Amino acid sequence: MKPLNKEFMGALVTNRIFRKTLFLNFLLLLMLCDLPLFSQQHKSSGNVLQAAGDQIVDSIPLRPGWNWISFPRLERLANDPVPSVQAVEDRIYPNDYGYAELHFLPPTAPPNPTVEDELIMDYFQGNGWNDNYLTTVQSTDGYKIYVAPKDIEHHLLLKGTVLAPVTGKTLLAGKDNWTGYFLPETQSPIHAIGDQLNKLKSIKAHDWAAYNMGTEAKPEWVSSIQKPLRYGDMLVLTPFSDVTDFQWTRLGSPFDDPALPQAQYFSYTERADYTALFLAIDTTDLPLEIGAFAGDLCVGACQPDAADSLAFIRAYIPAGVDDTLSFAYFDPLKKGRGRRISQYQVYDEKSRALVKRPIRTREGGGFYFVSLKSSDTGSDSNGTTK
Repeated sequence: MKPLNKEFMGALVTNRIFRKTLFLNFLLLLMLCDLPLFSQQHKSSGNVLQAAGDQIVDSIPLRPGWNWISFPRLERLANDPVPSVQAVEDRIYPNDYGYAELHFLPPTAPPNPTVEDELIMDYFQGNGWNDNYLTTVQSTDGYKIYVAPKDIEHHLLLKGTVLAPVTGKTLLAGKDNWTGYFLPETQSPIHAIGDQLNKLKSIKAHDWAAYNMGTEAKPEWVSSIQKPLRYGDMLVLTPFSDVTDFQWTRLGSPFDDPALPQAQYFSYTERADYTALFLAIDTTDLPLEIGAFAGDLCVGACQPDAADSLAFIRAYIPAGVDDTLSFAYFDPLKKGRGRRISQYQVYDEKSRALVKRPIRTREGGGFYFVSLKSSDTGSDSNGTTK
């Protein structure tokens, strides 16, 4: 993981082409004839099932757990809003799920929004979808969806017309703009953002994040390992100033889909959102895993790369928790294999320097650059905090 300016803007990437399978043709036929869809034994390859451009239905996969999605195809004119219930009712398959949630956070929500600031609609088996305060959806916006049981992959069927690729969206300054991706190309997210990149303060996806530690005029990007941007995805984009006509760039550049190793020793609960922690670490004394803790609660973990001096943790901090963040190293082959680090340095944007201080969860910051290097933490060679 290296600064974005040096590593990612010039990266060569590998494209994943949508595969049209026999199942896809069967799916389209069933939808057009209003026949029952999917048996209990249906399993997906995990790829977007993209229909031909003039068809009225396709689908996006919903992997177990939380998904950050958009509705690129809706039954509407232009980018008109569509009733939210219409977009999800009888559209999720297999249809044996007992509970689901669809979230949207308006960019006009207050700083450090609480759960109550999000617009949420939910589903209970037997009662159907309740739109609550989320009454409509739009293709230019992004959403978060959770479907239970969480260990089964589902699909969300999309009907209507795909939004025109040149459709723009206003991004509000200093706000989290949940932005839908509706282009057919799978490509590098940085290429998709294009020359508007340095107008952004941060980018957050389900699996990765990027943080501009500098300014719009003098950007200093850091990024975790990026995943491809696909039809039906969403990114949370936060600009320095208003961007009145943000548009996706259609480069369609090839892009690898790297496998991201998951922590095995530390366990935590994935939630709808996370705090992005970029960790500067000593490559000469790497642990097998690094865990992040709010008090005694593990909120995230990662397996650092031996060739990388920067690690990344998505910290899923429960609402209402007020505690100090600390870190734990685990390596069964080393002395002090479960050592804790409670002293570290945090990048301060005002002084543009590392400052030794604890991070309190009540701060509500979305992004932190933290140095866990022994020279910055006051740790001895065994990693014990002095």
